[in-house]
Amino acid sequence: MIIAYDAGAFQQSISGGIFNVSVGFLNAAARIAPDVEFVFVADPFFGEVRPEAMAALTFTPRIIYRSVLKPAGSFPLLTDKERVRFEIDGEAKRTTATATSDGLWHHYEGATPRHAMYLCSRQSRPCDTLNLPDSRNLGVAFDKIVIEWEKGSQEYSFDDARFVKGYHHAEAAWRWTDGRAEIPFELFPRADRIRIGVHIRQKLRYRLADGRFDRRFDAVARAAAEQRRASNLNLLGRELREMGATVYFANHFIPIAIPGLALASWAHDVIPILFPNFFGKDAVENFTNVVDVFKRADHIFCNSDTTRNDVIDNVGVAAERLTTTWIGPGAIGPRPSSTVDAALSKFLLRRNYILNVGTLEPRKNHLRLVQAYDEFRRSVDDAPMLVIVGSHGWGYDELMRLIANRGLSEHVKVLSGVDNEDLSALYSGAMFVAYPSVYEGFGMPVLEALACGVPVLTSQETSMQDIAQNAAVLVDPLSVSSIANGLFSLTTDSALRARLAANAPKAASRFDWDRVAGTIIDVLKGMRR
Repeated sequence: MIIAYDAGAFQQSISGGIFNVSVGFLNAAARIAPDVEFVFVADPFFGEVRPEAMAALTFTPRIIYRSVLKPAGSFPLLTDKERVRFEIDGEAKRTTATATSDGLWHHYEGATPRHAMYLCSRQSRPCDTLNLPDSRNLGVAFDKIVIEWEKGSQEYSFDDARFVKGYHHAEAAWRWTDGRAEIPFELFPRADRIRIGVHIRQKLRYRLADGRFDRRFDAVARAAAEQRRASNLNLLGRELREMGATVYFANHFIPIAIPGLALASWAHDVIPILFPNFFGKDAVENFTNVVDVFKRADHIFCNSDTTRNDVIDNVGVAAERLTTTWIGPGAIGPRPSSTVDAALSKFLLRRNYILNVGTLEPRKNHLRLVQAYDEFRRSVDDAPMLVIVGSHGWGYDELMRLIANRGLSEHVKVLSGVDNEDLSALYSGAMFVAYPSVYEGFGMPVLEALACGVPVLTSQETSMQDIAQNAAVLVDPLSVSSIANGLFSLTTDSALRARLAANAPKAASRFDWDRVAGTIIDVLKGMRR
């Protein structure tokens, strides 16, 4: 049997989540069903499959590249030219631009402003031009302003409190304007002529006016893209059928139906439907393609009963077309004390820490966790450090500001780019794992903690409590006090931690990739179009 498989996860710069699910299933399928061959379907939009991702597989699949993704959203006319200019005493002034290794200098040289000066540029909402749920009007992101005159010079950092009118809050390394930001008059020296330089760091795409031409362009571009896509799908279907493929297994990244092949799909969650505020406009629109696949699929495999019920209730798929297979553990597992010590030394950590793992974005509830940690640590002596591991998502800057504003920089450590070996060591050395996510279809960090024999604090919501069973303290993820109380209980009660840790291996043993793959392969072998 030959199965065509969505290869999008192997083209992305990710190391967890959907990628680990694919690796676990594919390797288990190759182990228990050697008569089954997988052919990867990849869309060039995501680039080449990554060698380091493919190295996680125990076999080498054939790969077909084809542009088959459904166009999402619109085709707005965009530019990355910020059109920076200065407005001095009501008059627009041109700037000169000089590139640097980390940005661009814009300079004005001439008469000193007498009344007011503004840094002007295009402005745009990231949610309209990028896959971010950020509705702020952003102009340019600068990190410093330098003013020079005959007798001296002065540099002003982006976080100077005098930058108020036309500025957003300072972020980690820059400050966004709103497209028309006042350079305070008090900064200027008493000199006839000055030279002002603004160093721009962060790039943004700007949406041009939504006029009649834009709408015509959008319609023509969309029709042409859909025609090309339909042709590519037909060609792909013919190639796969000639190879002997009978089923296409859609995943999150390339949710399509291929002509002539039966359609199966993973269902990881339907969170973009339930909580669209956690996602960018493009992500919500793209998820409509996933929903379309759910509706058209011959069979859907769900990672939990929570996801299965959500698909039934929110997509309208008949229950008999869905199977809860659960999923197995990823590449995370227990590590010996020596490996733990090496990881702690590498990341400058000390023993006795609380671990949190998850992409740094609002759905993972980092803000409430840090607030709860701040509340909890004031009630105990020598509170353990909170170590947060995750790639930077939207909302990362807000998290870092909260840590700084609460004076927690020495107590909360944020790590990114941690590989599976080091992450396994960090799990293994933790007092416990805190994962009070607002909502999860599955909640892999809970299973990873259990697999490492570590007790868990997690949410009394959705699948997380089903995974943890009697190896966790459950809290209300929307209550800072509830999370703080859970942190206090697990930190101060060593007997509780020991009891939960003893229960962890049995709870984790219920999740096995060979069993999951066997269930899925049995269904796929019976599917024909």
